Amino acid sequence: ALLRMWEKRQGGYRAMGYRVGP
Repeated sequence: ALLRMWEKRQGGYRAMGYRVGP
């Protein structure tokens, strides 16, 4: 579950239920 890592990598994404990359 790298959703929390994406939150800062995507620029503050709501990884709470996101499955996207770029």
